[in-house]
Amino acid sequence: MPTMAQVTAGDAGSDYLLATLWYQRSQECRANIETQFELAKLRLDQALKDRRWTAAPQEQKGTFKHKPPAVIVDIDETLLDNTPFVGWLVDNGRYYNQAVWPDWDRWIQAGRAKALPGATEFVAYALSKGVKVFYVSNRVNTQEEATRKNLKAAGFVVDEHEDTVLLKYERLQWSSKKGERRKVVAEKYRILLLLGNDLEDFVDSARSDYQERDRLYESCRSFWGRTWIVLPCPVYGSWDEAAYDFDHSLSRPQIQNVMKEKLLKWDGK
Repeated sequence: MPTMAQVTAGDAGSDYLLATLWYQRSQECRANIETQFELAKLRLDQALKDRRWTAAPQEQKGTFKHKPPAVIVDIDETLLDNTPFVGWLVDNGRYYNQAVWPDWDRWIQAGRAKALPGATEFVAYALSKGVKVFYVSNRVNTQEEATRKNLKAAGFVVDEHEDTVLLKYERLQWSSKKGERRKVVAEKYRILLLLGNDLEDFVDSARSDYQERDRLYESCRSFWGRTWIVLPCPVYGSWDEAAYDFDHSLSRPQIQNVMKEKLLKWDGK
């Protein structure tokens, strides 16, 4: 019989356990991710043939049909797999919060994240078509050197002549909202696709309650699977923070209770 300490540690990590195991070990997850990248290749070919095509209607202003093509891709859980860090959180009974930021930084500086299935092939395909690839991430500016090294080590090509790794705080106005960075790319390029795993990778108003997020989702129906490609991330994201209204002052048991209240439940009848 496990000791009380073992039970406590197991319970503390249980929020992430099933999602992380599915992400790391299931063939279904790998197939899902590769499917999204294969779809992205097809959409990229379509976009190259249609000069009216843009994936950034809010940022792509004026005449853009003669601008060179580009795609914008998120990094974490879009190109790179950071779930070994989540495995460490599970093992240590910890969660994504401000207290683990130093540990998250250590993970990034170590540069050990591997490419997700199909990710390097998609980036190589885009580059072979003459499409510039911009890596737009909410990693912070002090992590840029390590991020570049990790991307290269994982098999991604990173431009050495133009800054294509655009991180949070790299410029004063670059917050966690990515719209400002999309605007910078749109000034010189026609943005063909956005790839990410979080609603925030596509719209700046995603840090809101479920009702508003549902409205955003519905208002963007014409983009999903066409100009916007979403990869799975069941472990963390704005979707999970929205459950507790982004209130990071709550304890984990309080967060768990709020999350349980948000579940749709069978009444047993």
